[in-house]
Amino acid sequence: MLRTRVLTALVLVPSFLAALFILPERGWAAFCALVVATAASEWQGLVKAQPRPGLLYPFVTGGIFYGLSCLAIPASWLAGVFAASASFWLLVTPCWLARKWRLDGAGK
Repeated sequence: MLRTRVLTALVLVPSFLAALFILPERGWAAFCALVVATAASEWQGLVKAQPRPGLLYPFVTGGIFYGLSCLAIPASWLAGVFAASASFWLLVTPCWLARKWRLDGAGK
């Protein structure tokens, strides 16, 4: 498993750096959208989503990310989104884990 991870890193790190420094803004947004779509696909497998509707999830997620990143969104708006996200992960998630809340029907 370690060998696979090291080989993956040897491929991903140079491609990430090349995309970061060589691609124009829209190209960088497309590269990041591909990463987001891949992460969404992994998440879909993790929660065991149904195959048919789950097939669209990575494409829709990557597309929404690309569309939003191509808009000229003010930094103050993004700061509000990040603050709301951080609040969720720092306040709600610990309660969720401590009380062992169950999500009935998740991934069905």
